[in-house]
Formats: sequence, structure tokens, C-alpha cells
Amino acid sequence: MEDKELCTNVHRPVSDDPVITDHLPCIVIFVAGEQACIETAIRSARRLYPDRDFVFVCEPAHRLWISQASGEKVLVVKQPFNPFGHRAAELLRSLEAVPIEACGLVIADIGFESFRFRVYALRLRTQRFLLLSGTPFGVSKQIGRLRFALLAGASPFIGRVRKIERKIFVGVSHIAAWLRELPEWLRRTRASIAARLLALQQQMLALQQQMLALQQQIGTGYDRSIGVWLRELQKAYDDASEELAALREDVLTQAVEVQRSSGIDRVGGDVVKHEIRSKVASVGIRYLDKRYRLIFQDLFREPWGHWFGSRSFGNESITLVIGTLGPGGSERQAVATVLGLASAGHRDLSLLCNFLDSPVDRFFADLLEDCPVSIAKLSEDLWHADIGIGVEPLAGTGLRILLDKLPAELKDIPWYAREFLLRRPRVVHTWLDYTNVKAGLAAALIGVPRIVLSTRSVAPSNFALFQPFMREVYRLLATRSTVCLLNNSEAGARDYERWLRLPRGTFKVVRNGFDFSQLEPAEKGEKARELRTRLGIPLKVPLVGSVLRFSEEKCPLLWIDTAARVAERRPDVRFLMVGDGPLRAEARERAQTCGLGERIVMPGNEKDVAAAIAAMDVFLLTSRLEGLPNVLVEAQALGVPVVTTDGGGAVETLIQGRTGYAIRPHRADLLADAVLKILGNRAWREVARQTSQCFVRERFSISQMIDRTLDAYFARGEFCSDASGESADSKHLGSDVLVVGEKHGSNRKAF
Repeated sequence: MEDKELCTNVHRPVSDDPVITDHLPCIVIFVAGEQACIETAIRSARRLYPDRDFVFVCEPAHRLWISQASGEKVLVVKQPFNPFGHRAAELLRSLEAVPIEACGLVIADIGFESFRFRVYALRLRTQRFLLLSGTPFGVSKQIGRLRFALLAGASPFIGRVRKIERKIFVGVSHIAAWLRELPEWLRRTRASIAARLLALQQQMLALQQQMLALQQQIGTGYDRSIGVWLRELQKAYDDASEELAALREDVLTQAVEVQRSSGIDRVGGDVVKHEIRSKVASVGIRYLDKRYRLIFQDLFREPWGHWFGSRSFGNESITLVIGTLGPGGSERQAVATVLGLASAGHRDLSLLCNFLDSPVDRFFADLLEDCPVSIAKLSEDLWHADIGIGVEPLAGTGLRILLDKLPAELKDIPWYAREFLLRRPRVVHTWLDYTNVKAGLAAALIGVPRIVLSTRSVAPSNFALFQPFMREVYRLLATRSTVCLLNNSEAGARDYERWLRLPRGTFKVVRNGFDFSQLEPAEKGEKARELRTRLGIPLKVPLVGSVLRFSEEKCPLLWIDTAARVAERRPDVRFLMVGDGPLRAEARERAQTCGLGERIVMPGNEKDVAAAIAAMDVFLLTSRLEGLPNVLVEAQALGVPVVTTDGGGAVETLIQGRTGYAIRPHRADLLADAVLKILGNRAWREVARQTSQCFVRERFSISQMIDRTLDAYFARGEFCSDASGESADSKHLGSDVLVVGEKHGSNRKAF
């Protein structure tokens, strides 16, 4: 859209029908600048759109400057305002509840308007943008989205250039003034010198004194003119350097945000836009990689053995480290590992968690009540001076040196190091990326003999929890012979190797293990019936369900859309979603919008997950990405056929077409077809029930997982430091993924 000057006769569409005020488009005004500018701009906007409602978005300091008329809204955002944060998303949903005719910004001068408001304005669904002049004689303009985006991107740079320009102009003015005075100053100087030369023969001593006075005068004049200008120029340069450094950090922050959202963009966004953003962001990520690489190289130049190597480590002491014991698949497998190690005769066990304060953080803690393991919370509240409490004085000094060398985002590494110094374990086994990189690095610095890092999904660059320091820590630890890298699926292992640019086979596969004695269908049948009765689900109706965390990567909204398509063709089917998470309320709202009503139940977290799964006739999982989903294995162990997207290692948990279906691409209609196919074939379900129980018990036994974990702990077999290649059972893997053609619903298998 071309630029157009706005005036009082701006053309607006007029309808012959009566206007319904509740549905009129609104004008969104982002307010920034000085009070006089804001008031002038708002009056101009109201003259331009007298029959439109206004929504003002401002910071708390500007709220009192906005006179709110009837029907208008003022939304106040807290500082600092992140245009891509959670609160920004809530604000976006609030703004787009009413059609937006135009988006306006108050223009006072380059640098007053908020750059973050401009970026956020581009997220609104409008093609008309108003630049409202904050001066009485200024001209407001209407521009299109493209020109507004270019203006938003260029404004910070133009503002900073103009600041430097103004400072240089002041300095040049000083020079010009001095140059204007220079002839007169020289004339006076020449006269003074002539007078002194005439008196040279009579008063040589007086001449010397006057020459000294002249030198003093010249020095003072220099300091008051050129010297002042040079100091101001230096100050302007320093200010510009600080501004450029701040801009660089802001760009790097945006690059990390793009990386975190890259997995979401690949699924639902514009492919071309995603590729462009990813290419630009990759430059910033490479810069951050280099920054952290230099930090870690400098870190390992310190002789940490001098500070931490005064005592030996325990012969069979094992410490496991994880964030919490909350209701997650990784947490459940960590608890299963502790129980398996105890059953294998290991008694010197400790479990270190980042958080154990809330009941949710201790969800699985009661399973370890009879287990010989000490459970502790990480001592994160220690002050710098107290971090050495409880350890040897030399080690305490080393911890303080380590704390000083680390940037703010890595300051908790010495906390892990302190815990390991107190316990002196022979093996440290960490779980999940955040804990892996920090606790793993701490264990390496103090010299723990064996460090096992368990990754549980695909690379963290696919998720919002990604941190820019993760890749370089992983790459550093992968070079150490004491470190063993694990994943619970072949898909996850290969994805980490691709992300870290490591040779194939660097990550070993230890599949999740299950105590199938707790997953007997006959024992869970009565509890499943009780659960159906408690939740108001009739015993005889078909039930499609899932156990999941309501988060972005689990795609709960895709699950709802699939359920809606099943419901259209099978009115007798009911639906059950067990679990909790940030998207639960949105999923419930989507279910109501799709007309599922009372046919879907969302009870939150259930303690007896197996009983909930046993109550289902088909288990449905719609994750964008997965490691190795526990629930798919548990469902098949209970004789429940599964339908899942092929994200990550999900396909490795089933036999395609015999115990369930892994679907590609991830579309609601294709998932619904697979669910209906299973519901419509009772004979197939009976065969699948028997086949799936045998399959998962053979591949995912707890004994097999513990044996391979102990091999990793003590560097046996393929886990020896000189071993290489793929995992032992990788030869038996097939990428049995059901690929549904875009035309005619054709099905084929890809190997």
C-alpha cells in the first residue's frame, strides 16, 4: 500500500444497513513519547475516526495522559515489554477479539516511539498503519504493512545515527566559533609580541616573564576550545559504542527466540518465512556458539585438579540429577532407574533435584519411600561467600574462583559442583538438557570418573526451552573419555548428532524400561471400570483417550481437532484427555467450539495412569516431536492399540499396522481415519491386543534398561571409550511410518 497523507475527509466505507456498535472495527493506538505529543496525536486520531472505538496500548507512565472516552479501552503493559512473550500473546488475543481497521503509533521524534511496540504492531491482522504526528503542524500518514515493517526495522539505527550526528554537530559548532575568533586573537598576540620586542633591550627579565604568561594564555585557550571538543567527541564515541553493544545483544536475543520457535514455525507457519528467519538467526547463533566456546576453553585452562583433586571418589557411589520428580515421562524413567539400581544391589545411591518444594515437584517421590536412596534439593540459595561451606577449604576457594569466571546464566554450575564434592560419586547420571549441560560440566570440572548424560527427546533447538550455551557444552563434553552420551530412541540420538555435528554412533541408545508386572490388563480392568464410572463415562461406549502434558510440542489442539472429526462420523464415541499444562484451558475452549461438549472429559493429572489407559479403546498421541513416549509403550502393554504422529522416536514403540499406526503428515483427518479404522474392526483389535503385549515386553523390559545403564556406568561392551558405531539393536529398527498421500487417500510404507 502506498503512503497516503491522512486528512479529515479520509474515505471510509459506508453501509446502508444499520451499524451494530459491538461489531464495528476498532482503531488500535500504541502510545509512546512525551505528554504533549501524545495528546496532540490522540486528538488527531479522534478527528479522523469519530465513529470508531479506540483501544490504546501504553506503558504505566503514559496512562494518566490518555483521556478515555465512552466505549474506548486502555490496555497497560508492564515494562519491559517483550513482543514475543506470553503476556504479549494474551494481549494479542484480547486485541483481535474485535476486528482491527487500523493500527496507529504516536510519532514524536526518532527515538521516542517504542521499537518493541512497532515490532508487536506487525503481529496484528491489519494492512493499514497510521503514523500520527505529535506536533501541531506535523502531517500524519497512512502506510502499508511492508513500509511499516521497513520503518520499524530502520528506526533504531536511524535514531542512534541522529544522536551521534547531533553530538558531532555540537563539536563542529565549537570549532567554528573558535575559528571565527582566531584572527582577532592572532592580531592581539602579534601586538603583544611587538610591544615586548621593543622593550627587549631594556627589560629582558620582564620579557621572559611575559613570555611565560603568554604560554599560559595559549594553553588555557587550547584547553577551552579544541580540548573541550576532543573530550566531547570521545564521549560521543563511547556512547555510540555502548549503544551498538546493546543493539548487538538485542539482536542475539531475538536470534535465540527465533531458534526456540523454529519447530513451531515448521509445523504451522509459512515455509519461506521460516527459512528466511532461520538463516538470519543462524548467524546470531553461530556468534553465540563462538562466544561460549571461548568461555569454556578459558574455563578448562584453570588447574581445577589443584583445587578439587585432594580426595578420591567412592567406588560404587552413584548420583542421579534431574530437575524435579514431577509427572513427566523422563521423571518416571529416572525413578524407574533408581528402583532398578536398588534391585540390582546398589545401595550407595543419591538423587539430586533442582526443585522439590511443591506437591507437583514431588509427584513420583512416594515411589521411592522404601528405596535405599537419599533425595536432596540443590542448594541454590547459597551466597557467594558461603558456597564453600561443608567442603575442604581448598575446594571452597576453587568454587569461588569458578563462580567468578562464569557468566550470569551459568552461575548455578558451582552449586552442582559443591554437591558432587560433598558426595564424591563415582558415577554422575544426569537427565534432560538443562541439567545435562550444567551438572555435566560441573562433574567434568571436579573430575568425576564417569559422567552419563541422558537426553530424552530430539535436540533442544526444536523446543522453547533451548538455551544458547547448550550446544557448546555438549560438544565440549563429547570430547572427554569420561563422558557417555545416551538417548532413549534412535531418532533422538541421530538428531542430537546432526545438531552437534558429531559422528554417527556418538550417542548410544538405552530404551525406556517398564515394570510390566504393574501393567497387567486383568489387574487394571476393575480400576479402569471404576475410573469410567467416576468420570461419568458409560462402560460400553467406545473411548478414545490420551495421557499428555498440555504444552505446545504435544499439540493438544490437533488432538481436539482429530477428536472432532471422529465425533462427526461416530456419535457414540467419547473422549478422555488426562494431564495438565499451560494449554489445557485453550484445549477445553477448542473442544467446546468444536461441539464436543460433554463427550470429552479432562480430569487433570491422575495418579494411576495405567488405569486411565486401560479404560481406553484407542490411545491417541499427536505430538509434534517426541523422544520415546512412555505412554505408547504402556498403552500397548495394557492391550490398547495406538495411533500417533511419527514425531521423533514414536514410531519405534509400535509395529506399524499390527499394534497401531504412526501417521505422516500430521493432519487431523488422517489421524481420525486411523482411529476410526481401529474402532471399526473388533477382530483386528483383539489380534493387536495380543501382539502389542508381547512386542513391548520383549523390547522395553526394565531389566534390559538397567543392564545397559550399568554398562554405560562402568564402560562395558559398546559403552567402552574406544567403542564406536550404532547401538546393538539398531539393526532391527525400521522407520515403519504410515505415509498417507495427499491425493486419493493412498497409503504406502517408507523404509
